[in-house]
Amino acid sequence: MNSRQQLDRQLDDELRFDYDQRVAEKIHAGMPEAEARRAVRLEFGGIEQIKEECRDVRPMRWLEDLWQDLRYALRAVRRSPGFTATVLLTIALGTGATTAVFSLLNAILLRPLPYNDAARLVYIWTPNVHVKPPAIQEIGPGYAAYAEWRRLDHSFSEIGLFEHRSFHLATNGGGAVLLGGARVSGTFFRTLGVTPERGRTITEDDDQPGHNHVAVISDALWRGPFGGDRHILDRQLVVDGKSYRIAGVAEPGFSFPRKGELPGDEGQADAITQVWIPFGFTQKEKANDEDGIAIGRLRPGVSLKQAQTEMSSIVQRLPPAHSDFASDGWTALVKPLIDTVVGDVRPRLWLLLAAVFVVLLIACGNVATLLMARAAGRLHETGVRSALGAGGGRLARQALTESMLLAGGGGLLGLLFAWGGIRLLQRLNAGEIPRVGETSIDVNVLLFMLGVSLVTGVFFGLMPAVGADRMDAMTLLKSGGARAATHAPSRMRQILIVAEIGLSVVLIAAAGLFIRSYLKLQGTSAGFESTALTARISLPGDYGNLDQRVKLFRDLLRQVRALPGVRAAGCVSNLPLSHSGSAIFDAEVEGSARRKEETTDAHWITPGYLDAMRIPLVEGRSFDDHDAHGGAAVLLVNEAFARHFLAGRNAAGHHVRGISSKPASQSPWVPIVGVVGDIRDQTREEPARPTMYLSMWQFDDDVAGLGDDTFLAVRSSVAGAAMIPAIRQAIRRTDPVMTAADFKTMDALLSGDGAQRRFQTFLMIVFAAIGLSLALIGIYGLISYSVRQRTAEIGIRTALGATRFRLIGMVLLEGARLSAVGIVAGLVAALAMRSIIGQWLYGIGPADPVTFVGTPLLILGASLVACFIPAWRASGADPMGTLRQE
Repeated sequence: MNSRQQLDRQLDDELRFDYDQRVAEKIHAGMPEAEARRAVRLEFGGIEQIKEECRDVRPMRWLEDLWQDLRYALRAVRRSPGFTATVLLTIALGTGATTAVFSLLNAILLRPLPYNDAARLVYIWTPNVHVKPPAIQEIGPGYAAYAEWRRLDHSFSEIGLFEHRSFHLATNGGGAVLLGGARVSGTFFRTLGVTPERGRTITEDDDQPGHNHVAVISDALWRGPFGGDRHILDRQLVVDGKSYRIAGVAEPGFSFPRKGELPGDEGQADAITQVWIPFGFTQKEKANDEDGIAIGRLRPGVSLKQAQTEMSSIVQRLPPAHSDFASDGWTALVKPLIDTVVGDVRPRLWLLLAAVFVVLLIACGNVATLLMARAAGRLHETGVRSALGAGGGRLARQALTESMLLAGGGGLLGLLFAWGGIRLLQRLNAGEIPRVGETSIDVNVLLFMLGVSLVTGVFFGLMPAVGADRMDAMTLLKSGGARAATHAPSRMRQILIVAEIGLSVVLIAAAGLFIRSYLKLQGTSAGFESTALTARISLPGDYGNLDQRVKLFRDLLRQVRALPGVRAAGCVSNLPLSHSGSAIFDAEVEGSARRKEETTDAHWITPGYLDAMRIPLVEGRSFDDHDAHGGAAVLLVNEAFARHFLAGRNAAGHHVRGISSKPASQSPWVPIVGVVGDIRDQTREEPARPTMYLSMWQFDDDVAGLGDDTFLAVRSSVAGAAMIPAIRQAIRRTDPVMTAADFKTMDALLSGDGAQRRFQTFLMIVFAAIGLSLALIGIYGLISYSVRQRTAEIGIRTALGATRFRLIGMVLLEGARLSAVGIVAGLVAALAMRSIIGQWLYGIGPADPVTFVGTPLLILGASLVACFIPAWRASGADPMGTLRQE
């Protein structure tokens, strides 16, 4: 009998045995014999067909071979539902988490802003080199600078100027509603490339005194309060007590500037802008160099660097942009609009994407170990196929086909996981991360998911495929099916498990650092009462003079303080942690050498504000109602001011000048009457800056006083939400033209201040938990497989007197060895990346000993628990039964 006949006979015996076994199983399960045989024949696809598949290696049948491979793969995954479900869920978890984070990054960083050719839109700021961060750098130009830029520059096709404001829109009932709005130059809409839905936009002719009583409204405002009136053009709009003729309706979706599209506007900005009116600067206002925010559109072919160079050159030839600063040091800063919108979120998102890719790698490693273990159990089947003519390339292709089928199924399931992950990310966002609401599954996300699925399929299918290419058919056939698996090398699986544990160490160490950092931040005192209720109080822009405003707010505070449960109430120009900004002065302090770069923040407050916020008085006295307008001005400073300018000496009694739009040498000296405690003003992560507190009752409109937006702070024994209706009533009783918005407690602002860090920390914890779980599943599977291969050895050891605990220790030692190698490798990698992680930490170092001691202990303990289960099961087996089976 020749070799081919021998192989045919052996193949027939093997297939017939398998066929009879499956028929018997189905009959035992209750299926009639005829139906059982038919079902098994369908599963086999025909014995002769299988034999032909194994023999036929003709190169031109690649398409048919691919179809056969796919059918074989489908049968294979269907025969092992438990294995298939585990692999699909693992792939779905890895690809779904990765796709969800990518969709977030796509919405925030990659998807263009909803403006015409938004990539060429830039802000143009005029920072002063003597003003250092964390002081605000985004300082808008005055009108004179804007006019000169338009006249001299060659980098921009157009430059617009605008001022973001809140407008009081009169209603038919005689009241007013607060809307987001903007005063704009005649070039504003042209710069942004906006075309009107109806009518026209604001032009340069409208931006002239006497011609500026026109307005453009948003599509949302037109369709909402105005009911989509087709005759909306030329209707009158009463804004801040003045009448404007509606000249046009902006295109649908346009609402620039929206909340988050301006630096530091979160505290006072309304969510969207719905009304635009022209500046209409008079010659006097132009001479006073009224401020605004400049936005430009780069000419085609002009780079950001070229525009920056030209604008810096022009600024050096201009007069000082702001007279309340030193007369030199002004420069230009050209910054892409998208960079302002995104802020410091960009590096955080790339970190999260890197972390979730680590999870994906762990998932791929886990699936690879599962496929290799499965391939080891199917070596005899593979050997038969090889002996009957299936070449190594065909076997490798078959393994890759199966892995790609699993990757595709896992990817589809991962898409559902990604959709759920996106919903979760949007719920977790506390409003401090821009554009999260725009996150969705679009074409870019689908292509990304397809690419990830293909790459992961190749990644975890490559090693089993390579193993299939190296099979010795005759050796496998002679060794027998069950025993053949023992010849399969396990070194690659061990390497994969070590890699999974190492990657888990990196994730857990990073998560631990973020947790520790977040807890440090939460434990940092902001310096004020967190339960105080606050609100933004707005007045029409043309409301009275300073005396009238002082009287109005005195009356308001009397009304609020008389409410039941109110302990203290006061007003402030800029609320802590609201990103509403603060005034900055280069004030001169008596007895202290003055340097240009030494600036101070300033807030205007009323009597009662410090008490409402429980900001302690450290020295001297606070403001009271005797510090009235027209009397001698006094001021308070914080402890940081006293430390910085007076070296810890008693500040009360010293004088400060320069709290004016005039140069410091022409300003009067103002005495310091008290020192108050430091508060974290811009963010809890930044230490307190030197700050002055000025009385709203005393300082006139030359510096600030009571602006259009002022914040009310109330401390009461009543829960914050329960106080809101009573406060609204008090405001209406004081003057109906006043409006209140943004009611929130300081607790809410504290929560928002840590939102980005909390969001990032939570996701890192989730990724670390997923990575560790997958690594533990992997080591559990590897140890279980190893125990099964050593069944005879364990039986012999037991028969010779080995105790159960000794056998358990032997198995645990193997798992501990793999875990230790992975832990060491992971710690080295985590320490190597400490400079990257360190920039996001607060209050701890990137080599925090608590984290780097706790992480290996956690992973080692979890690994030993995962190894203990198969060890305990193996140690309790009957040695005689095990030996008989062998």
